[in-house]
Amino acid sequence: MSSFDIIKSNLPNNGLYNKGEFTVNAEKILTVFQESNVIIVPGFSGYSSDNKPCLLGRGGSDTTGSILASAINASVYEIWTDVNGLYSSDPRVITDTFIIPHISYNVSQEIAAMGAKIIHPFCILPCAEKNIPIVIKNTFDPSTKVNTVISNFQNYSIYNNLFAITLQKNVTVFKITSINMWNNFGFVYDIFSIFKKYNVDVNIINTSQFNITTTTEDTNITNLFYVKEELEKKYNVELQFDNTIVSVIGDNIKTNYKIGEMFNKCRNYNIIMTSYSSNDMTISWVLKDKYNEFAQELHNYLFEKNKTYKQIIYEDGVYGC
Repeated sequence: MSSFDIIKSNLPNNGLYNKGEFTVNAEKILTVFQESNVIIVPGFSGYSSDNKPCLLGRGGSDTTGSILASAINASVYEIWTDVNGLYSSDPRVITDTFIIPHISYNVSQEIAAMGAKIIHPFCILPCAEKNIPIVIKNTFDPSTKVNTVISNFQNYSIYNNLFAITLQKNVTVFKITSINMWNNFGFVYDIFSIFKKYNVDVNIINTSQFNITTTTEDTNITNLFYVKEELEKKYNVELQFDNTIVSVIGDNIKTNYKIGEMFNKCRNYNIIMTSYSSNDMTISWVLKDKYNEFAQELHNYLFEKNKTYKQIIYEDGVYGC
């Protein structure tokens, strides 16, 4: 079944990827289901509002599946990939990681946005709106019972409300300083309108009386220097390349009883900046070096490496840290 027959955006194309909201003609899908038990729909593509072919963007295959599941009110949405689920951290660089068995829509979206590549943030909301569980399964290990289930799972305990540590590498830091920021207005708009002009995305933003520090994963060096050049007409600007963001992600994170010791561990590392997210789900540190070591130390402490952690998770149903 062609995706062009059933998926449509509410906006015309204005770039490589269509930025609109996509809807699905559920009636057409259900009609085909009356004749066949299996429907195969290509991902990534649909029609724009002016009836031209368009792309859904990065993570388009996951998003295609999600909006289809939402449109037909599916009982479950399965994503088949090359791992069993979301890990507590990147197993390629951090030891003693484990699959997170249950996690909420909001926390999984935060983990995906902060660097985990297993699932795309855009694919979570359509299922969340219909309360459809998302199950991550391994194409190469279909018989395993250890998978991540993303649902409306709620966890209010201060003892087990941390779920993952993520790493975002190759991050550039902009340090923008001016004494004229103090008791002034409009400078935040002024600064970030320049980032917008050159299509440079930013993630972490820290402010003080005389300074704004922000990070970007943009790898277009030319555009980064264009931004720096324009900013320097009004501000002092320092660029720092090749940094890594280490983030601890959880639910209602400020209540966790281990939060104080997390910050104590920072004393042994050269932390460029620290950020606490406004949604109370992420604490991030930006480092130039020793980031793997820092992430490993946090993982060992937060997830209690020396205990029978996997047994606790899978036999007793206790999730997170």
